[in-house]
Amino acid sequence: LVAGAGLFAISLTFRAVDQPFCSAWSYGTHFMWHICNGTLLGWLIYTVIRHGDGPVRGQATAAA
Repeated sequence: LVAGAGLFAISLTFRAVDQPFCSAWSYGTHFMWHICNGTLLGWLIYTVIRHGDGPVRGQATAAA
């Protein structure tokens, strides 16, 4: 999750600097925002699949 938070911070940075870069470079950095967000989504899905072995929502737990 720390890696995901770092990737999200990078993604937000690309989004924040997009407007100033558009005047200097016609492509801007908006495409990097989408690439980083797609990578982040894939990373989080991978993390949930690998480490998401917790109880299922709505599943009854045994009372002691």
